[in-house]
Amino acid sequence: MVGLALLVMVPVFADTIITRSMGGKQKMEVEAIGDETYRKVRYLQGGEWTNINSEDVVDVIRNEASMSSAYREANRQKTGGNWPEAARRFKQVIESGNAKKWEKQYAKYWLAYCTFMLGRNDRKKFEEAFKLFDDFIRSEPEHRLVPQAYRDKGKVAMALGKTADAKAAFNKLATETDFGKYWNVVGRYWQGEMEYHQGNMSAAERIWGAIIIQAKSMGIMDVGAKYNLVKAEKALRSKQYARAIAAFETVAKSSPLEMDPVVAVEVMSRAHNGLGQCYMASAGNNKDKLYKAYFEFLKTITLYKGASKEYKEALQSAIAILKKLKELAKDDREREDIDNLIAEHHDELARAK
Repeated sequence: MVGLALLVMVPVFADTIITRSMGGKQKMEVEAIGDETYRKVRYLQGGEWTNINSEDVVDVIRNEASMSSAYREANRQKTGGNWPEAARRFKQVIESGNAKKWEKQYAKYWLAYCTFMLGRNDRKKFEEAFKLFDDFIRSEPEHRLVPQAYRDKGKVAMALGKTADAKAAFNKLATETDFGKYWNVVGRYWQGEMEYHQGNMSAAERIWGAIIIQAKSMGIMDVGAKYNLVKAEKALRSKQYARAIAAFETVAKSSPLEMDPVVAVEVMSRAHNGLGQCYMASAGNNKDKLYKAYFEFLKTITLYKGASKEYKEALQSAIAILKKLKELAKDDREREDIDNLIAEHHDELARAK
């Protein structure tokens, strides 16, 4: 009987809440998840229902055994990065009469997100994703994922060149106090991104400089990297090469794994290209300095093909440096080796266009 009593008293942890903690993450095992709004997440633990502030929640992971088979398979396809199949299956969940309420809510968001990911290869999908994020926000205005949806809606709007819509989404994220300080900082970060991509470097630097300490304490490492990148690029534009090199080197030492994957590719490729430009500008006929510049561009070419614009710029600069090195080559063997590299980079550039 004692054994039976113990079995009854021991809670069964079925779901997991991932929380933010001092810039890191922690797992909290719970018995069940209740309502999720952008203010609170309700959960069952020790037989009692309690709340946690949503801005402290990174993710909610439900036990697969509690999922419908349709949602489970859609989630697996998403986790595996099979965006077309995941989108198709999340749409089925939304249309299903058997799906749970929380599954339909999540499916609406993930359908929009998967469509967003498909937009990288099909611009029409960006238009579709924009509408789907808007539909999610309108149909589930209190849900925990609404701040995330505003961020993603803004990113899609940027990709589509819908400046007013992007500004409206990021402004909502930055100023809605009920979303919490974390999402307000995220909104400010993306306001800086808007300024940066419009060429307003000083405005971006000012925005990011105002939130850099707070962002770091929250684990948002993108802000510090972009702030230093802006400083480096401003120094490069004004031909202050020593200052630019120091700032670019700081960026290049950042950990890409601590940043948003898309931001990381852009930041790291621009840092290496920037270093290459600095070294190239002061190299003259110094072969060692020219090779130093070439190797920086080669890092972008090798590691960051996903940064389409920066990748092409790196290839073009690498070819220009190699042509200069060919003029300075000491013999036919060296010139032949350089010609092979030039041909290889020309082929890569042709495939990238």
